[in-house]
Amino acid sequence: MKTIIYAICGAAVLFGSFFITLWLTEPEATFTPKTTADDHLPAVAPKLGAEGHSAADRLGSQRIVTYADLETAAQNAGLHLSEQMKGVVDVLVRIDERKVHMEGWVVDPEGSSTPPSVLVFMGGSMVAMAQTKGERLDVTRALHLALAAKENTLFSINFNCQTGKVPIVVGLDKKDQYIPLQPKQCP
Repeated sequence: MKTIIYAICGAAVLFGSFFITLWLTEPEATFTPKTTADDHLPAVAPKLGAEGHSAADRLGSQRIVTYADLETAAQNAGLHLSEQMKGVVDVLVRIDERKVHMEGWVVDPEGSSTPPSVLVFMGGSMVAMAQTKGERLDVTRALHLALAAKENTLFSINFNCQTGKVPIVVGLDKKDQYIPLQPKQCP
């Protein structure tokens, strides 16, 4: 009987200390973009807005379930729809049961050498983020891009997506502008 009591008390102490540790080490309520090892584009220091957070952080902290939610979320994040940015999702293919691979391009023809960011939302949360890197010759020629803009055109990103779900994909530039990039549903 003593053994059972000791086991129960030991289990209670173990679980209690676990939950107290979780409570005491709870992170601050700041947003950290979710990235994976598969996001193989380098990080570049983003432009910080008035609140000290980048446009990607501000938009990434918003709940975006559908493209209809994007306009309100962008306004809440202090962003405005770009009239000059352009972009397309060219490829959306399945890698395995959980992950998909997306490729495309996004550019601000009047932009600088700072690469635009691409954010992906699923189920209301940001699930992946990448920055453009590399040139697309056909896009460069068609849009007559300057050297600064043409070097940061391509994006490539992997994320989890169930078959039939539609990711919400957004391109951002350093001038707090955004453009929705509408892919097809996940294969």
